[in-house]
Order: sequence, then C-alpha cells, then structure tokens
Amino acid sequence: KGTVQSQKQKGWKACVVETVEQLERRCQAYLAQPEWTRGPVVLRQLVTLRHSRTTPEGFPIGREYRAFLLGGSVLACGYYWEGDDPLKALTAAEQGEVEELAREAARRMKVPYLAVDIGQTTEGRWLVIETGDAQFCGLCEIPRWALWSRLAQQLHSGSGSERARPL
Repeated sequence: KGTVQSQKQKGWKACVVETVEQLERRCQAYLAQPEWTRGPVVLRQLVTLRHSRTTPEGFPIGREYRAFLLGGSVLACGYYWEGDDPLKALTAAEQGEVEELAREAARRMKVPYLAVDIGQTTEGRWLVIETGDAQFCGLCEIPRWALWSRLAQQLHSGSGSERARPL
C-alpha cells in the first residue's frame, strides 16, 4: 500500500501479491502515483481476519476497529467498515483490549495525534493492522462531532493523557 491509502476498494487482488515479480510491478505502479505514497511503499504481512462478509470486489470485511488517540488517550474508537455486520459489536472486555492495544501502539509511535487500526484474527487474537496520521484518516463509524468535541476539549485543556469516555 502507499503511505496515504491502500487499494482495498479495488478488491483482494489489488492488495495482495504472490510473487516477487508482482511485488515489483505493484511497487512501480504505486511509486508512479505520488499522491498514493508520498514517497515510500508499505508492505504488510497478510493475516486472515475474522469476518462474516466481503465487499462486492471480494475483499474480506474483517473485524476491524479504528481508534483516534491524542497524547496516548483514546478519544474515540469505532468499527472500521460501514453497514450492518454481526461481528461489529464489542464486549466490554474486547473494547478494553482494543483500546489498550491502541494505547500501546501510540506509546511506541511517540506522536501526539494518531489513528490506529486494530483487527481480530480468525484465532481471536487482536493485532495492530496499521497506524496513520489521524489528520488524514477516515472516521469510519465513529460519530464525527463526538470525536471533534473530545479533541477540542483535550486540546483546550492541554490534556492528552486522560482516558476519554467511550462513544
């Protein structure tokens, strides 16, 4: 993927390569479109996420969540994909696991404002899928006014370390 965005809206084959030759062609195509990469190309290990549906292009709609953090504090966390999904709801324990993993990623990244995408594997393990610049990330199913209000409150108060209320 590029550092800005992946091609998952184009389906599985647009995101997954199986040979070195495919990888080289894909990298060349990305590098020819600087608006997608801003320079580097990002390679990720393929993992199978728990899912119950796919996009029309065949991309698995994994059990994924996006968290926005400021100063290591979770401002908001919500389901990554739009639409009804039987896997969307998190238990309180799962919500805690997702938020703790997001906080750990933010701690390691050492940047003030961050988006962290977290998914659940078919084995039930939670893992960080990717981190991103929260200024450029889509909000997924996170209510925008709630996120922006919490961001404004924490910026105004000078706080970034208090845990935000769940949305």
